[in-house]
Amino acid sequence: MFHPLETVAQANLDAGITLSPDVVFVMVQDGTGRLLDLGGNFYGLSDTGARMLSESLDFGLHEAAERISRHYRKGVRQIERDLEVFLHRLQALQLVRSTSGRSRISSLRECLSRFLLFPLFHIVRFIARRLTIECWVLLAIARISFRVFGWSASVHAWQRFYEYPRAPRSPSEEQRTARSIDEVVRSVASRHIFGIRCKERALCCWVLLRSSGIPVNLVLGINLFPLSSHCWCEYDSAILSDDPDRCETYIPILFYK
Repeated sequence: MFHPLETVAQANLDAGITLSPDVVFVMVQDGTGRLLDLGGNFYGLSDTGARMLSESLDFGLHEAAERISRHYRKGVRQIERDLEVFLHRLQALQLVRSTSGRSRISSLRECLSRFLLFPLFHIVRFIARRLTIECWVLLAIARISFRVFGWSASVHAWQRFYEYPRAPRSPSEEQRTARSIDEVVRSVASRHIFGIRCKERALCCWVLLRSSGIPVNLVLGINLFPLSSHCWCEYDSAILSDDPDRCETYIPILFYK
């Protein structure tokens, strides 16, 4: 099946520009681009803007200017000025940042998220004797975690704490456990006082399944028309934590095991 999207990976750049931690850049088949701020904002880029950002991420500002100059047959100095203005606008929207700045901020955010979240996880594990109670509390923590730390730091912290155990399970046992956890997460989320959304449901389902020894993916998908994103959990070929018909309308772009 033809895949119309290409996710552009972050890279080390000589000009020191990279995507912000919670931003995904997607190139579309027609040459345009989409910037997804996982905090909830979406931005469309023209084919020229998408090329400018893609070249800058892949090759750095100076080489990008030379490549774009050859493509459009314009002077390098003019392209460099246009690139600087364009990237400064993206920086003002907190969509891109310097490589060093990203490293410091990301490291600090991830360390802080672990420092504050891990004690809560230990308390939940100690006091929650029923799956419904554990799920209710984890959904609340997930909502707060995304608001305070953002997508990347939250997912990495939860993934680090809820490590995948090595004890094997039989396929039938895996299926029963996956079905049970999925039903509880959906039921509790539908009655939760915090107004739980797809991100919290998927994250909670993901870590509960991981900690139960079940291989599962946390998936982020995108829909271009209208521009939107969605998150769900996958076990084998089954979609968990959400309606399969809804999730199938989104194209997966990020996977977390």
